[in-house]
Amino acid sequence: MKRTALSAAAVIALMGAGAADAATTQQLEQKLDAMAAQIDALRAELKDVRAQNAALASQQQTQAKAQAQQGAELQTVQQTVQTAQLAQAKPSPLDNLTLWGYGEANYSRPTRRSEDSKADLARAVFGIGYRFNDKTRFNSEFEIEHGVTSSSDVGEFEVEQFYIDHKLTDKVGLNAGLFLIPTASSTATTSRPTTTACTAILSRR
Repeated sequence: MKRTALSAAAVIALMGAGAADAATTQQLEQKLDAMAAQIDALRAELKDVRAQNAALASQQQTQAKAQAQQGAELQTVQQTVQTAQLAQAKPSPLDNLTLWGYGEANYSRPTRRSEDSKADLARAVFGIGYRFNDKTRFNSEFEIEHGVTSSSDVGEFEVEQFYIDHKLTDKVGLNAGLFLIPTASSTATTSRPTTTACTAILSRR
C-alpha cells in the first residue's frame, strides 16, 4: 500500500516537472522571439543610421567642393584685381615723355587779286623730351622755317638741339650732344620767342 502511494506521488511529481519544463520552454521561445524582434529593429535602425551618414558625407563632400570652387574663384578675382592695381600703379614709359612746341604763321590775301593769296608757316618749333630717371634726361628741339607747299620754296628743317642732360651732383651737370649755349641775346631769343605771332595782311593793289 505504501509502495502504491509512493509510486503515485512519483508519477504526480514527474507530471508536474514535465508541465514546468513545458512552461519554461515556452517562455524561452517567447524571449527568443522578442530578442529576434529587437535585433531586427536594431538592424533597421543601423541601416537608417548608415544611410543618413552616407547622405551626410555626400552633402559634406558637395559643400567642400563648392567651398573649394568658391575659394578658387575668389582667389582668381583677387589676383585679377591685384594685377589690375599693379598695372595701374606701374608707371607707363609714356609718362616720362614730354612734347612741346610753338610757331608763327603768316597769311596774306590781296582784296582785288585773291589769286595772289599766300600762306606761310614762318616758323614752327617743337621738341621731344624723355626722362630716364631723376638724373638723366633727353631733350631735343626741331625747327621748320617757311614751310610752304611750293616746289620752288620748300622751306627749311633744322635740328636745333639734340642732347643728353645728366646731373652729376646737385650743382654740377653734364650735357652731351647738340645744344644751344645762350651767350648772347640773339642766341637766347632763337630758342624761345617772346611772343607767338599770327599775322593776317590785307592789301589793295
